[in-house]
Amino acid sequence: MPDDSGFLYGLPRMPAGYLPGPQGFKTAMHNIGKWTDPDNVDQSISDFDREEFFPKLKQYLPKAVGPVIDTKTCLYYKTSGDHHFRIGLHPSTPHVVVATNFSYHGFKFQPVMGEILADLAMTGKSTHQIDFIALERENF
Repeated sequence: MPDDSGFLYGLPRMPAGYLPGPQGFKTAMHNIGKWTDPDNVDQSISDFDREEFFPKLKQYLPKAVGPVIDTKTCLYYKTSGDHHFRIGLHPSTPHVVVATNFSYHGFKFQPVMGEILADLAMTGKSTHQIDFIALERENF
C-alpha cells in the first residue's frame, strides 16, 4: 500500500471441515489500532473499518470483498522500538539461541522462524536474511 497507515493482508479460506474454527477469508490491516484493555475489546465494525479498511480492501484485494461473517481484533503487545521480534546468538554465550518479542507479530512467522532458529542452533548462522531482526539492532 502506498502509505504507512499499516498494511493489508488476507489469509485464504479453508474448505469447510478442513480445520476447526470459523469459515471464511480473513482480511486485516497489520499495525493499525489503538491501545485497549484486552478484557474490554470492542469487536464491532468501526468507523475506521467503514472509511479506511473496506475501501482499501476493495482496491487492493477486490476478490476478498464479500459479506462480513465475523469480526475479531488481533491483540498483541509491541515490545521493541521498531516493532520487530529479535533473534540471534546470545552475545556472551554463543551456543545459546535467543528469540524474543513474539507476542507482537512474530507468531505469524512460526514456520520460517523455526527454520532460522534451527539453523542458528545447528550451525550458528542462517541462510535467511536476518540482519533486520538481529539481537544487536538498535530500538530494542
